[in-house]
Amino acid sequence: MNGDIGDLNLALDPDAQGQRDAHLDALVELAVRTRAGAVVLPCGAQDHDPIESLDADLDRVAEQLIRAADRAYARGVDIWVEALHFFRLCWNIDRAAQLAQRLTGTTIGIVMDFSHIVAFGGDPVEFVTRFGPLITHVHIRDAVPGDIHRSVGAGETDFAAGFAALADAGYQGHFALELETRDITDDQRAGGAVNAGTYVAGLL
Repeated sequence: MNGDIGDLNLALDPDAQGQRDAHLDALVELAVRTRAGAVVLPCGAQDHDPIESLDADLDRVAEQLIRAADRAYARGVDIWVEALHFFRLCWNIDRAAQLAQRLTGTTIGIVMDFSHIVAFGGDPVEFVTRFGPLITHVHIRDAVPGDIHRSVGAGETDFAAGFAALADAGYQGHFALELETRDITDDQRAGGAVNAGTYVAGLL
């Protein structure tokens, strides 16, 4: 279940931290009731530039993720982070790696999103090579460099190579098909969903 409890690289006073914790607790409760199993949090604010400095911001994101994981664990819910994310602080593979290093030894998983990897100019196979054992969930959407808003098959993503790399890495989690609607009209959505599902099923 995707969630957002605010900019995790923003320093908070005690009152604001309490409000963030309450927001997280509500998301965790929803995950429990819907049997979602995990809450996915972002990897920082929707800005590539740090608020303080890159190291300080990454430290703060890691601290907030670990805090969230500790609170969620008591309810039997995991915390995962979508890193990299083209629009947020950890927008490329190097920053995602720096964040992952700060999460070593925790139970926090990494969500792999094909579209964000391709949008920043990266290679899904390289992503799997670097993060394989940490990947707990995978988002499927197409992209071209600089643009994530492409329906599956309408971008430049090499899904076949990415799926093969995931299989080689022993990935056994779920895949979520994200249906892009900005490059099709409303009356094309049903057909687009069928086409995307058929395309992906043929590669898995």
